Amino acid sequence: PRPEQPSGVPVLSAPGTPPPGVAVEDPSLIAVLPAAVAGQPVVLESQAFEDAIADPAFAANVEAAAFGVVVAGNDLSSAMVARPVHGAWSETWFRDWRESYDDGACGQAGGVAGHAEAELGGRTVFIGTCAGGAHTYHVYLEGPNVIVSVTSVGEGRFGEQIVAGLRE
Repeated sequence: PRPEQPSGVPVLSAPGTPPPGVAVEDPSLIAVLPAAVAGQPVVLESQAFEDAIADPAFAANVEAAAFGVVVAGNDLSSAMVARPVHGAWSETWFRDWRESYDDGACGQAGGVAGHAEAELGGRTVFIGTCAGGAHTYHVYLEGPNVIVSVTSVGEGRFGEQIVAGLRE
């Protein structure tokens, strides 16, 4: 919940800072994603951000985010780069994030069928498998303090390529 003044008017943050509970789109965040996968560009997808901020839980946990998408034939990956609100990140918070994300991503693909952990691109990656064949990938990048969560379908395994090619 947003803090309120006694009059019921929301408390405003410093200029240029969103009020608590309001995530902003920051297109510069997709710079941590590879510029291209399998020769296809990773492009900003603002509609995905608009859809995400409609979820109050997303807005309560994310300070800024951007979505990138790459498509080629039957291969598709949607990657979210999100900066958690100040002080939110912890191992428990990240585990809850992954579970919630996987439930949402796999909800349309038969539910979550399993979880795994792997080393890709020199980083620990948490992988979810949906019953319908889609995969999710989650990485925390400490340097820029962002979470990268990816949903991917197709034989090209674009999700793996995205997390293996992350840039800090």
